[in-house]
Amino acid sequence: MASIGIDLGKKGGIVSLRGDGALLGWARTPLAGKEYDGFGMEARLVWILDRCAGEPVRAFIEAPVIMKLRAPQAFSVGEGCGRWMQALQDAGIGFEMVQPLKWVRFYLPAPKRKKRGPDDPKETDAQADERRMKNRLENKKRLLERARRLHPTGIPWDSLNQEARSGVADALLIAEYGRRAILGT
Repeated sequence: MASIGIDLGKKGGIVSLRGDGALLGWARTPLAGKEYDGFGMEARLVWILDRCAGEPVRAFIEAPVIMKLRAPQAFSVGEGCGRWMQALQDAGIGFEMVQPLKWVRFYLPAPKRKKRGPDDPKETDAQADERRMKNRLENKKRLLERARRLHPTGIPWDSLNQEARSGVADALLIAEYGRRAILGT
């Protein structure tokens, strides 16, 4: 069964894989100017279905984590999610939402927490925020490297800007996670 991975957001991407893991295609999230392009989304899905040659297809969408976003970003991600869901439904492709922590932990083990003794100083909120940001950036680098190793030649990694690389890499890893962990192929 072929799998499609979708990283939400205007800087996200879509990647499709055959059942054997071979790369079918990839694209950034289709936009018309600065807005989501529903027709472009449907056209991309039809293109994928044509290349699958009758192979069943399942899509995996990264579930939005709205609570961590500001209101305009949350609305935009929600709109993109709804547009992808509608395009998938119109194309007759089944889909499921994948929690970000699940697919990330498939590739990166949970970090080991250092035990603090009673005499250790407490971490301030600013220090905790700085540590989380550092960990997030480090994880992004590790995930991008994992995606590059998975498909080093099928995607022109070096010609994409950082935001595009991140969105396409996440979509690729979501598709691969769905193919392996959920579909079991």
